[in-house]
Amino acid sequence: MVWVVFIFDIPLRIYRSSLHRNAGFLIANYAVGAGLGFFFWTVAARVFPAATVGLASATVSAMGLVFTISGLGLGIGLVRFLPPSQNKQQLVGTALTISATVAVCISAVFLSGLSLWAPKIVFLTETPIVSLIFAVSSIPWVWASLIDQGFVALRKSHFSLLRNIISQAGKLILLLVVGVTGALGIFGVWAAALVVSVVLAFFIFYKVSGFGFPTPSLNIEEFRKMFSFSSANYLAGFLYTSPATVMPLVVTGFLGAEMTAYYYVSWMIATALFVIPTSIGTSYLAESASTPEKRDQDFKRAIKFAYTLTIPLAITIYIFADKILLLFGETYSDNATSFLRLLVLVIPAYAFNHVFIARKNVVKELGWVVGGNIVVTTILFAVTSYGLKSWGLSAIAYGFIAGHIAFLALSLTNTFR
Repeated sequence: MVWVVFIFDIPLRIYRSSLHRNAGFLIANYAVGAGLGFFFWTVAARVFPAATVGLASATVSAMGLVFTISGLGLGIGLVRFLPPSQNKQQLVGTALTISATVAVCISAVFLSGLSLWAPKIVFLTETPIVSLIFAVSSIPWVWASLIDQGFVALRKSHFSLLRNIISQAGKLILLLVVGVTGALGIFGVWAAALVVSVVLAFFIFYKVSGFGFPTPSLNIEEFRKMFSFSSANYLAGFLYTSPATVMPLVVTGFLGAEMTAYYYVSWMIATALFVIPTSIGTSYLAESASTPEKRDQDFKRAIKFAYTLTIPLAITIYIFADKILLLFGETYSDNATSFLRLLVLVIPAYAFNHVFIARKNVVKELGWVVGGNIVVTTILFAVTSYGLKSWGLSAIAYGFIAGHIAFLALSLTNTFR
């Protein structure tokens, strides 16, 4: 009964409180991405063999890895430094220029060594045109994130939601309408829809920003202002996204493409839950930067809000995991139900840890931001490397849970310092 009262009270909280309102838009943004992404991979799983879906998801994950490396943490830097900047247009333009340059370079390095670290998707280097498409696609991939964070910095995150809807719905429509074949075709419709959404987002940003079209430029002084802050969050962000970017490549190499499909779909479902405390943490960061005197009060409100939303959803996913996975096909339900159920058990520790990380960003204790992610990632990969062949996908879940529990134990000793 208590949960029912909380759930019905959520719309009023979102309306009254900027902390909840901004978090609500960010959660909606991720929910749309996860929801439409869910349908996209459901359709793909029904149309293509599991091996093809596995290779496609590994390719998308590879691009996600390139994007994570190329972003340099500049997105969160825009959230922190764009509002007070006297050179807003140049700050955004510099972030776009640097991230695009790094993205193309990282893509080239990734493709050059593909036979060593991801031989299963070596088809990306079979022809120069395919390699070029992959490298060029990295630019809108990283720009999409920067524009989204720019909207957050302007307190207009609903436009980020709009861009995401266009991208996610577009790739689903293209998959249904265009007769694509193979893993490359699946990746192609994903990238095409993203490009359309980014182009539209640029024009919207120009209309609402009030400081001109965000054209590429280079202002080293503006870049220096936010680099120390951005670089710490860049490293933390790379570690944070490793289960979604690096792990599919690991699973493909050790367990095969079919198991990668089962992993990717399960992680995608769990991500719909994980993004809630992440979004609330981002909203808390924005609030605390503006009203530092309410930092402790807002921290408690953010934790409560995170648990109110995530715990009922975690219980629901745990109970109906086999039915949810059955939407992708019987083999997904047979092979990934236990893994998905294990993943959602991490949510109490995960939710606290991510709001705690936002708190440390507010007070610029960046060692905690990086160190916490190092703890989680180190334990995750240690347990995975030890047990992947013996325990299968469950080893990843065990490592993820153990990592977050270890970080929770550390964070509880430093919560209000």
